[in-house]
Amino acid sequence: MLKLLIVFLVIFLPFNKTTEFEKTCIAEVNQLRKEVGTQPLKLDPKLTAKCKRYAKKLARTGRFEHDPRLKYNVGENIAMSTSSKNPIMIWANSAGHYRNMVDRDFKKVGVAMATNGKEWYYVMRLK
Repeated sequence: MLKLLIVFLVIFLPFNKTTEFEKTCIAEVNQLRKEVGTQPLKLDPKLTAKCKRYAKKLARTGRFEHDPRLKYNVGENIAMSTSSKNPIMIWANSAGHYRNMVDRDFKKVGVAMATNGKEWYYVMRLK
């Protein structure tokens, strides 16, 4: 019974510990926002959980595409790489991705990465 409870807790309860990857990404995005006079984003655990699920799906399927189920008021940046490099500067050098990161209408952010052993998939969602 105790084993079953532990398995349930590990699978179904979200652990909201912020990873170093998330901290680094948020700090870099907020530095970009500061440079243009935009308020910093707040890390949102729900957005982050959605990013994690989608990054894992991309890694599992090997597909590289934006989530077609997103609502119109959510921005999404995705990237794929053969290394675990931080994608923020890659996105910063792309007009559309940069615009998402500094858009003053966005107040919350989620970010995640996943790998299939060959490529790394990165997902950022802003709301």
